[in-house]
Amino acid sequence: MQYKYKKESDIQTTGCLVHYILTDGEHPYQATTPYSNDPLALFQNLRAGTFTLKCEERQQGIIGRMLCKSTEACPTIEECLQAITSFTHQADHNGVTNNSNNNGNKEIEPQISLSLDMSEEEEDIDDEPTEVDDEVAKKVITKKVVKTGMKTDENVLECSLKGVKVKMSSNTPHKRVYYKKNYCLYCEKPFGKVTRHLMRKHQDEVDIAKALAHKQGSTMCSFLLSKIRNKGKYIHNCSVKSARQGQMVPKRQTTYLLSATDFLPCYFCLAMYIRTDLWRHQRRCKLRPDGPVKRKVQTYCSFLLPMDHPVSDGLKKILEDMTYDAVTRRVKSNQLILSLGERMFLKNGEVGCHRADMRNKMRELTRLVLVARDLDKDTVFLKDLITPAKFNTVLAAVKKMTGFDHLTNRFAVPSTALKLRHSPMKV
Repeated sequence: MQYKYKKESDIQTTGCLVHYILTDGEHPYQATTPYSNDPLALFQNLRAGTFTLKCEERQQGIIGRMLCKSTEACPTIEECLQAITSFTHQADHNGVTNNSNNNGNKEIEPQISLSLDMSEEEEDIDDEPTEVDDEVAKKVITKKVVKTGMKTDENVLECSLKGVKVKMSSNTPHKRVYYKKNYCLYCEKPFGKVTRHLMRKHQDEVDIAKALAHKQGSTMCSFLLSKIRNKGKYIHNCSVKSARQGQMVPKRQTTYLLSATDFLPCYFCLAMYIRTDLWRHQRRCKLRPDGPVKRKVQTYCSFLLPMDHPVSDGLKKILEDMTYDAVTRRVKSNQLILSLGERMFLKNGEVGCHRADMRNKMRELTRLVLVARDLDKDTVFLKDLITPAKFNTVLAAVKKMTGFDHLTNRFAVPSTALKLRHSPMKV
């Protein structure tokens, strides 16, 4: 062979691959776009060491060194891994550079894998250390990665739940930190080893006595103690959400930041889970009874949390059939819309064919409030729109909601516009 294999060849290949991913298919040695139109020119640029970087400026330093022909300027594998793991994907790029060695790569904290902290079985282990300095835990929490994939209603309920935080995992990439504390059902205080606390301080309680009647360490004993532990955390989480201040403790701690609205309790075991994973848990929940389960899992379980305004059992059944999204959460927090639902239920609630109309009427008004909130930041509830001063805001919100075309003076959804003509008058 004319050329001898070196590890620098793998680094150069990796640099091409990383640049290809970051720029959505742009090859650093290409002469045309796409590069497959002129493969000969690409090969000539590769042999001459001429390349063009179209990634971000902060990424050009390490990639330029990886593509450089000089072995002295070639980075080590450790340097490549440390820099590449901090890159984020960008579809559009404006920075362009030639084969000059830029050393402007910034030092960025390594990311932490997005995974759950522990399984249900691992949480029951009580022979691990639980005490960690508060300063160390705070430093670890500040390095958490914010997950952006889950959609949250930031403009709906985030403002009212800013004081509520969710307990996150304190693990580091090289060390597992046992810092989670569960709340006692009877003391309402946090304990690192709540099972041991229950067995020593509350052995006279009926539920604790039933659990201790079984052999310690057996499946039934652990099952009953886990049920008591979940109920203690559920009561604590409900009090935190009612006070709109404090820290919620989920069943499994996450390594990424989530809001309080992303968690819901299980209807059977009362443990707090991420709402998008709640259906998966209920399929294997140990307390699930035999028989069919509600289809609208999230909406059904959301009524276990305290509501701002109480509703009747009849209206509650109607709300349970709604899809649990930002609109439904807004319906449950708006007093005027709930009062409208109560009046409609007293009039036609017993007739099954009218229940869908009642749900649609409440959701239409809620969607109108959400659209008006984007246009006018002073609008928070429906009562803020039912004033003569907000007539133009309501008109603009209806046009935006129904897809009004100013060129043709036509609505994309004319039926919704007609319904919204009369709905605010019924409130």
